[in-house]
This record gives sequence, structure tokens and C-alpha cells, in this order.
Amino acid sequence: MKYLIPKEAAEKWGISERRVQFLCKQGKITGAERHGRIWLIPETAGKPKDARIKSGRYIKSKPESPASEAPGVAPAIQQDGEQNTFFLSTELAAIVPRPRLIEKIAPPGSSLTYIHADAGYGKTTLLIQYASQQGDAVWLSLDERDGDITYFLHHLEEAFRKILPRFGFHATDLLPFLAEETFVHRALAALLHALGRRKLILILDDVHVIAGSAVMDFLIKLAKSCPPNLTLILAGRDELWSGLFRLKLDGRVAELTQDDLLFSREETEELWGFFDEDAYVATEGWALALQSYRMAAWSGKLRLPHDDRKLHRYLLEEIFKQLPENMQNFLLATAWLPEPNPAECDRLLHIQNSQEILDELVRRNIFTTQTSPSTYRYHTLFSAFLRQNGNTLGREVLRRAMLDSYARKEYHQAATYALLLDDAAFVHECIDADLGRPFGQGNYGNIRGYFDCMKAQNIELSPRVLLARGLYLSSQGHFHGPTNVCGRPFLCWGKIAGLCCRCWPIKPGFCAIRPP
Repeated sequence: MKYLIPKEAAEKWGISERRVQFLCKQGKITGAERHGRIWLIPETAGKPKDARIKSGRYIKSKPESPASEAPGVAPAIQQDGEQNTFFLSTELAAIVPRPRLIEKIAPPGSSLTYIHADAGYGKTTLLIQYASQQGDAVWLSLDERDGDITYFLHHLEEAFRKILPRFGFHATDLLPFLAEETFVHRALAALLHALGRRKLILILDDVHVIAGSAVMDFLIKLAKSCPPNLTLILAGRDELWSGLFRLKLDGRVAELTQDDLLFSREETEELWGFFDEDAYVATEGWALALQSYRMAAWSGKLRLPHDDRKLHRYLLEEIFKQLPENMQNFLLATAWLPEPNPAECDRLLHIQNSQEILDELVRRNIFTTQTSPSTYRYHTLFSAFLRQNGNTLGREVLRRAMLDSYARKEYHQAATYALLLDDAAFVHECIDADLGRPFGQGNYGNIRGYFDCMKAQNIELSPRVLLARGLYLSSQGHFHGPTNVCGRPFLCWGKIAGLCCRCWPIKPGFCAIRPP
């Protein structure tokens, strides 16, 4: 029996390759088998019915096309405001010119431009903008098949021939030397000889799919020996390959990271046609979420990205399910921790490789940022997605973290966790315990939140916490409030509490005395 790979099946059925892979995972394509990272589909298999079509008014007049599901494009809107597929057609996609990023691509003196960010950050859209302003550009969108060096070289040859019909590079001529250790060097020499002095741009998108293969070795060698007439640009999800570090240290790599690709407030306002601070903060500049919010506004059903079901489905299918099981479990368990710390995660989860997992998440740009040498943070929307999909696991780990911090006398950290759990009684216990020593030892960045939480749950304050509340109110200029706490109108609250006013973290050196 003959088999098709997802790309061939997608062309045959008139849908996207991503959709075919999704159907394979769901078991909706009869006879589809997975071999390593590649799905094999029987040539006789029929296209599955689209279960998303519920009635005649949902049926689209045109079939899906691969272009309609390109990364970085916003969702399509149905007649009732719901989305049929996550991505919207190119006609509806808003593209914001990004000259500040384009000028960072291929600066003088560089041999390579390396762009890396997670899915939906606009890497491909940026490269399209760049290529449209340049001369001849050879473009390769890589997939799993390109992990094989012979397939990759044929793919590369075909791409060059679209620009140069008489291109003197023939991948088949290299096959007799495939088993030799010098094969990659020989292939590279043949390619550079065929290029000659022609001025070209070579763009390879989705290079993360070929990690750890002979193709990576070929591209690293190409970057190191890149001639001045060839502009080489690689884009993918993984951080800069270790084999390119020496080139970077020599100043020959122009690197654009996820932070560079974040949309600024000005770019967001240009995209939306208006500005919403809460929505912008929630997206953290993630292009895909910004497009999703734009289309929600366009449809008249404005909603914050946290509530976008299609966005969450995208995170589930395209990001979360692609990760190893141990990494999935780790993310769900630590989703409620504001800034996961490797040592703390090891204690809470009874494992010894938290550092490796977090570093791998950062390396692969899985919505994880290292905020300090010992702490990390998840993207706001990714964290919200994990919390919604983790059942009670994440909250159980958070409670464990709260009790662990309290036992270690890290009362300020325990109070932060208690506030996330909405446990006002434990917030009170943390503050009361910490007032037994200089209060300023803790980093109580959310004093108002603590007292609001205790007030909302009618927690009776101990004398010590009552005095701390008086100090807080005084530091905010509310002198009448502290007076009513215990009827002592003209006394320094720091002295009443037995605290040095310099220990109070709100306004160091401030002594709250009611004016005469």
C-alpha cells in the first residue's frame, strides 16, 4: 500500500497540513500511523467530514486553504460570532508595518540573522515584510521531512531553481558520497560554488523542526562560511543553536528574540484602531492574541484574551500537546506559582530536574522567561491556560508552597501564596508571625491586597496586625482611620506596635502621627 505524508494529504484534500496532523492525532483518518515525528496516511484514505460544521449556515463557500491557517494570523468569524477555524483568512488579517525590526535584519558585518520566538509571534509575517522590500529571495518553509539531509538538499535545490533556472547545484550528484564523513562539507562546497557571486537572500523558516540532525550541521557551516553576496536568515522557535555561539561572540549574528517581536503599545493601537490597557497587559504583546482580540472587537463580541476559547485551544493543540509528558506535568503543577524557583519546585514536586525543565522551556521559547538567576515566569495567557487545564493539581502545589514557605519562616512569600489562594486567615497568620521580628525583612508588595482580603472575609485582627493596619493607613495619609482603631489619637503607631518606623516597607522613615 502507498502512503502519503500530511503535506501531500493536505494538498490532495485542499486543507492545511496542520489540520491533517490534528485529524491524525484525533484518530479520524482511517489507517493513519505515526512513525517517529511523521504521520503516514494510506493513499486510499478519504478526507474526514468536518465535525465542526453543525448546520447549513456554518458551511463555508470556499474550502480551507493552507494560507488560512498560517501562524500569526487572526481567527475567522462566523455569522454568529463564533470561529470556525482558529485562523482567519489573509484578506481579514491586519498587518502592521514594523520598520524598527526590519532594520535589524541583516545589518552590515553580519553573516546570519537568527529570529526565534514561540508560535504566533509574527516571525513569518516579519520576514514577508522584509523580503518584499529586497531583491531575489529564496524561501524554504521546513517540515519534518527536512530533517533528512538528502530530502533537504533536494528541497533547497528546488527553491533556488525558482529564482535561478540554470542553477548549477544538483543534489543527486552528491548521493554517492552520502556515507562519507565529509558529505556535509562536500555539499556545502558544491552549493557555494553554484551560487558564485550572485546576490541572493536565503530565508529558512521553522528551522526548529530539524534540530539535532546533519541539516543543522550543514546550516551552521553555511553560516560560518557565508559569502558577502548571500544574506542568510533562519527563523524558528528554539533559541540560538550552540554551534553558532562562537559566531555570535565574533559579532556576526544579528539575533531577534521573542522580546524584540513583542508588539509595542503604539503598534498595538495601530493594529486595533483603539487601545485597551487591560487587554494589552494580558497579551504581553503576543501577536496572535492581539489579532484574536482585534477580531473579537471587529465581530462586536469584545472579550479579554483570557476568555478566548479558540486561543486556549491553539495553546492546547499547537504548544502544550507537543511537549513531553514530564514537561506537561511540570507546567500544570507549577502554573499557580508566580515565579517558579527550581529549588522550590524540586522540594514541592519531589524531583531533581526542575532547573533542566525550566531551562528547556526557555530554550524552546515555550512562553517562559527567566526573570533572575533563580526565578522564572510564565506568560500571563499561558499561565491562565495552564490553570484552567490543571484541575486541582496547581492549587494543591501552591498550598504546599505556602506551608513550606511558612515553615521556612519566609512569611512574606507565604502571604503572597495565601493571597492567591484567597486564604485570608493564613494571610493574617503570616503577617502576625512576621511582626514578631522587624517587619521590613519581608517584601510585602501588596499590603493593601492583604488587608482587603482579610476585610472581605471578616477576619478578626489580632492586636499586632491591628496596629500594622494602623501603620499602613497612616502611611497612606488616612490619619482618622488609625485613630479609630484603638482610640489613641496622638501617638506614633510605630511606638505602639513596638516597631521601628524604618522597618515599615511603605514609606521608610515615615512616622504616622495624627496632626494636632
